[in-house]
Amino acid sequence: MDGKRLKEIFTECSDEFLEPMTFKDLKKGNKYISMPWPGDNKGDGGFKGEHYLFQKINPIVEDPNKHPVICTYNAIRIKDGSLTYFSDNSLVTKVE
Repeated sequence: MDGKRLKEIFTECSDEFLEPMTFKDLKKGNKYISMPWPGDNKGDGGFKGEHYLFQKINPIVEDPNKHPVICTYNAIRIKDGSLTYFSDNSLVTKVE
């Protein structure tokens, strides 16, 4: 299958088949990847590259006395344990 055919398949789908999942829809402990987007497959989007696996966690708020900017983390990257933040409307794909 090539990109042209994939685009046709998505275009032909009804809206209900394309309802996205957002970060807000996930439960704590769920694992997910960010929704892949079309792109050049060379670091600027694309479907062929690898995607990091994340897990939703209880929010962690950094101590404002230790950091000049208050940071809130709500996810952890499984590969290396890095804490990160996703907005509630970030598109995701849940995985098991």
